[in-house]
Amino acid sequence: MSRVNVFVLIDRSIKNMGSGIDPKVKALAIELIKRAYHEGINVQITSGFRSYAEQDKLYAQGRTAPGNIVTNARGGQSIHNFGLAIDYVLVSEDGTKAIWTVTKEWRHVAAIGKSMGFQWGGDWTSFVDYPHLDMQRGMSLSTLRSGKRPSIPNVPARQYLGPGDTGAEVKLKQEQLTKAGFKTAADGAFGLDMEKNVCAFQLAKGLQVDGLIGPDTARALETGVVQASKPKPSASKPAPKPKPFVPGGGSIVDYLNKQGRDSSFSARKKLAAQYGIKNYTGTAAQNTQLLKKLQSGSASPSKKINTNSIVDYLKAIGQPSSFEHRKKLAEKHGIKGYKGTAAQNKKLLDILNK
Repeated sequence: MSRVNVFVLIDRSIKNMGSGIDPKVKALAIELIKRAYHEGINVQITSGFRSYAEQDKLYAQGRTAPGNIVTNARGGQSIHNFGLAIDYVLVSEDGTKAIWTVTKEWRHVAAIGKSMGFQWGGDWTSFVDYPHLDMQRGMSLSTLRSGKRPSIPNVPARQYLGPGDTGAEVKLKQEQLTKAGFKTAADGAFGLDMEKNVCAFQLAKGLQVDGLIGPDTARALETGVVQASKPKPSASKPAPKPKPFVPGGGSIVDYLNKQGRDSSFSARKKLAAQYGIKNYTGTAAQNTQLLKKLQSGSASPSKKINTNSIVDYLKAIGQPSSFEHRKKLAEKHGIKGYKGTAAQNKKLLDILNK
């Protein structure tokens, strides 16, 4: 199972936010998606601007219309009505399923949002709203209804480039990757192929393999370009080019991707800790050691994981926690007719978490 492209999450979110969303809120929401994606979390915006009529319709749900109550706000009483709020949800690895369980990953997305100036509905006490983030910034609803708007911060700068980024700087790095021996389309969009090539470049250079272009990777790319641009001495053999990334070529990232598992740096760091590799920084030696442990088939986490949830256990060891994957595991370990019941999940957890 391949990971959903961050641009798919962004495009869906832009559509869901609607044309009435505040431009700065929209930009911050897109940055939220990218930063979460860089940490191995797939998040999508489900709602943004709502008209008064749309808000009244939502308010009727669970009262005069079918469904559950999801809001206490009528038209004009919600921050959404002024284009200053968004709702989010986590999605599965392939981006096809919404995950509404409020996990530590969910809360981490909220923390990212709060670091950029959003208020989180999960902090409310009267009507807790976990998907909600807004930029009310202390302004009252009556003031908003009068036409005034709060001062909204700009997207904060970061010291790296990653999936979802676009523009001239991304295009320059794509050209540098190609010159360094890792052919990358110079389209100015940091997508899955570019991320894969960045990982391969980092692995070849002995850098932390996280698929992001931070200061160290940027310096290495610039050095690689300079070396590749120098005229070759006629009396000596040209320096060998770094080997380009080949799918199935034996890297830990490749191995995890083939199994449909999260190959991000944060996921690999968790795996390394579980398999007794201390102080993981993504070096070539550590990646080789981790790959050997996983490929051996006999390796297992170095200690029992303290959890009562099969989903949390699988996430902790870097495996997919989807129903389909759990069903395969259940069949493999003799649990027939797996339907995801509490008893079946407990039995599967007891077998795996020894």
